[in-house]
Amino acid sequence: MSDYYTDTEPQWDDADSGTDTQPEPVKAARRSSGTRARGRRRSRTLVTSGQAETVLDRYEALSAATADELSAVAAVLGSTEHDVRTLTVTVVAGAGVKHAQAMEDLLDVAGRDNADRDMAALTLAVGPAGIKRLRAAWDLAQALSDGADTLDTNPVQAARQLAGAAVDVEDVLSTARVLLG
Repeated sequence: MSDYYTDTEPQWDDADSGTDTQPEPVKAARRSSGTRARGRRRSRTLVTSGQAETVLDRYEALSAATADELSAVAAVLGSTEHDVRTLTVTVVAGAGVKHAQAMEDLLDVAGRDNADRDMAALTLAVGPAGIKRLRAAWDLAQALSDGADTLDTNPVQAARQLAGAAVDVEDVLSTARVLLG
């Protein structure tokens, strides 16, 4: 809709001498509820320069990652998508890391001395939700290693399996934690 209204036909005044001039256009009243102006102001400051830099930094970091590292980030996030753009949006939008505890458990077990790994893995199975926690760590390790092994039902044997799996995925998980961080 135009801000100005012009009459296309000449307006003649009866008292006029009959000159052939067209009157000046009449300016229409402008309707403004103020919401458009407020909306424009808000849209200009939706993203600060610091936030934009954070998104671009995260995008660049994920772009430099290997396919295995991107798969690890996707697995920890609980995402089925492995492309850099989707992962960047997921990470910076704060959707949450679905398997953060499992990642931390695996990194904790892998970071222990050889003699302590089995025991650290076994402590995951302690408590009312312990076996679920051990299984969650196992499932993440299997997703990262494309393994199809089943977890032993014996908690001691399961802990040994988890200790070995944790060592196998330690490097890629360490990188994933940095990329998510």
